[in-house]
Amino acid sequence: MAKHYHRLKPVKDYQEIDDVQFKFSLNLPDEQIPLVIDKLHVTLDGIMKPATSGFDFIDLIIPGLHKANGISRLLKRWDLSPQNVVAIGDS
Repeated sequence: MAKHYHRLKPVKDYQEIDDVQFKFSLNLPDEQIPLVIDKLHVTLDGIMKPATSGFDFIDLIIPGLHKANGISRLLKRWDLSPQNVVAIGDS
């Protein structure tokens, strides 16, 4: 994970984290990802949304807190149409 998240610090207990956690990533072997995604959809039941992010990761995100939503908010704030914007991802 340190390859993608350069400021990671190990903690013994998540209660030690004095911050808002808005994303949680799981690093799994690629062949396990489809099964785990299916189980997480059922288990989390909309509380968080599992999404494959490539590179053997599953991200658990708060529903609506994703790049497309952020871009949509910026379009409204700056009064732009989607035809005037280009978004580039990391993969």
